[in-house]
Amino acid sequence: MDSELDKILGILLEGHEKGQDFSPKKKAFALGLYYGGQSQHRVARRFKTGRSSIQRWVKQL
Repeated sequence: MDSELDKILGILLEGHEKGQDFSPKKKAFALGLYYGGQSQHRVARRFKTGRSSIQRWVKQL
C-alpha cells in the first residue's frame, strides 16, 4: 500500500514542479471527487479544466 501511495504523491508533486497551474492538493481533491462518484465532466467543470486533464491524471495513477 505504501508504494502505491508513494507513486500517487510522486505524480502529484512531479506535475507541480513542472509549473502546472494545479497544486498537488487541488489535483488530489479533483481525483478524490472523481473516484467518489462524480463524473469527469462535473469534476472538470468545477476545476475549470478540460475532461482530458482529468483523464490524464487518472491514467497517471
